[in-house]
Amino acid sequence: MGTNVKKGESKGEGLIDLVFSWSLSDVLNRHLYKAKVELIPKTFSSTYEYMNSFIYPLIEETHVDLSSSVETANRAPTREIWTVKVSKDFKPPKDLYYNISLDRKRDTANDEGMYEPEFGDLIAFTEVRPRCIDDLDRPKSPYLIALVQRVDDYGSGKIEIRASKPIVPGEYGGRQGNEQNRRLFVVHLTNMITNLRIWTALKSELEGGNMNIIERVLQTDSTVRITIQSFHLF
Repeated sequence: MGTNVKKGESKGEGLIDLVFSWSLSDVLNRHLYKAKVELIPKTFSSTYEYMNSFIYPLIEETHVDLSSSVETANRAPTREIWTVKVSKDFKPPKDLYYNISLDRKRDTANDEGMYEPEFGDLIAFTEVRPRCIDDLDRPKSPYLIALVQRVDDYGSGKIEIRASKPIVPGEYGGRQGNEQNRRLFVVHLTNMITNLRIWTALKSELEGGNMNIIERVLQTDSTVRITIQSFHLF
């Protein structure tokens, strides 16, 4: 059986939307969130303030991880694409879901090995195996990333992804016998599962879910301030 995430559920969509909104120059900008991240205090006046204080540090951590992955994309596992088809869940402009079929032949010429997709992977689409950062953002193939939403049986090469931008469906890969086909590759950048789970937990608490439980754990009332030592989210 494949691994997937149900559509229409939170599952960190807000964080993914934010990551999808970053241009390549944004990703490479080490100071993108410098003015947003503040030192987390040792005391808090409310549970909301406590939970909210972790949002921007999580965003910055996600940004730093992606930036590092992009900078080393020339050493990342890649895999050629055979076909791209619109998924039944495709609902533009936001829900850009596609079913992707990957080449199942191992490429012995690729020293970094063949990419084996996993649920929660953040991947980039390129028209060449990247040798430098600029290969992720070419004139005919602008910077485009996607999140792996479902992986069929391991080794099948079939996955469902949610893309940051529209992809033109069609046949790809010269290995299929048509050398005129456009070559398209996926490049593994990072896995988002841990950050998505933290984001979902933070957001659900900020929106009121189980806040009473956290308040009991923190043992707060109108006269007691929350201390960071009394409760650890992560």
